[in-house]
Amino acid sequence: MRTIAYLVPHATHFTVTPLRHEIEAVEAQDCRVLRFALRTPVQSDRRAWNEPERPLGLRKGSSWRQHWQGLKAAWANRRSGGPALRLLLRDIWCTGLADRRAWSLPADWLVAARWVPVLRANGCDHIHAHVLQGSAHVAMYAAAMSGLPFTATAHSHDTGAHTLLVAEVAARAQKLLTTSQANREALLARGANPDKVEVVRSSLPAPLLGRVRPRRSSGPFHIGTSGRLTAESGIADLLDAMVLLRHTASRTVRLYVAGEGPERLRLQVKVDQLGLHRQVEFLGRVPTSEIGPWLNMLDAFVMPGRERAPQGVEDIPATLMEAMSRGLVVVCTRLWDLPELVQDGRTGYLVEPGDAVALAQRLGEAMRDPVRARALGHAARAHMRWEFSRERHLRGLMRHFGGTPVPATQPAALVEAA
Repeated sequence: MRTIAYLVPHATHFTVTPLRHEIEAVEAQDCRVLRFALRTPVQSDRRAWNEPERPLGLRKGSSWRQHWQGLKAAWANRRSGGPALRLLLRDIWCTGLADRRAWSLPADWLVAARWVPVLRANGCDHIHAHVLQGSAHVAMYAAAMSGLPFTATAHSHDTGAHTLLVAEVAARAQKLLTTSQANREALLARGANPDKVEVVRSSLPAPLLGRVRPRRSSGPFHIGTSGRLTAESGIADLLDAMVLLRHTASRTVRLYVAGEGPERLRLQVKVDQLGLHRQVEFLGRVPTSEIGPWLNMLDAFVMPGRERAPQGVEDIPATLMEAMSRGLVVVCTRLWDLPELVQDGRTGYLVEPGDAVALAQRLGEAMRDPVRARALGHAARAHMRWEFSRERHLRGLMRHFGGTPVPATQPAALVEAA
């Protein structure tokens, strides 16, 4: 059984649907997954984690205590720590002594020094980090100190100018993985070696590709959208589209908004101003276990975003992937990595961000032509089955993790170093 250490910036990232399913799939390949996070929830929230799945926090206690423990660990491991120290000095020099971000690297190096004894105590075979800023830096230095191979997964928000050492992480990693071709091109533009960057798409569990509930061709037309309610979410544009649909649609149109966020009150006020209070319902946060039944009651799913949220590890929203896997016709803005999933006129519809008129037109087409909408839904399911299957995702990961397909086993408990 191979032991893989997963590292993320915050423990809550392990609850994100694609990452959670990725780890479950890896564990089913006779691999033991150790969960680590740079930061963990406050004490009152830790009870929510099951013991085998509880991430071990690497940044616990005061900063001075962390640094002192890191220095002691580095001194105890000084024979193998020399190459890692040279990497650190080189990275600070490349970033620039005047750049304040460069001085976060010594802290990452000291975290890695404290982490290495834990990896050795648990018999770790491979390190895998999600998110380049912070997580991949710690993994890179820990790999240099321990001699373990490491890989990293870069997400869309990792491709911006704020992310340090993209080319260096790609050069030192066994492989730098990313979830879309658009991300890969952005990483290459940041200087990453093309031979080191590989696209490994996210996946959803196989049961979601089961039987599809038939959609109605008469009666109310139910539209759903999901996400954090911010100015960038584009929900305001969708409300404007609802006004247009109210005057042109042959069927009653209802919109269900799942999610919470700082713009909820303002959006509810806009609903009242537009006279949509009987057509729009805000559901709040929908539990993961209820997402499937909710999607099954919809006739169309919309992602009207204007701009990507700066935080998180999702590139393509999991709810959108699940909607397509259930045969729903989807309408999305031409943004982020969505055009790789939603091919306009083939697996759904794409519109320009902020274009409420185009949103209304596409939703009106799906309403007036249910046969076409069903065909798009079936094509979306086929695309999901081929490009985003669990088997394809696992092949991309296990090729670098070194595991072999065998019956699933229960994850063993995590052991902390003395």
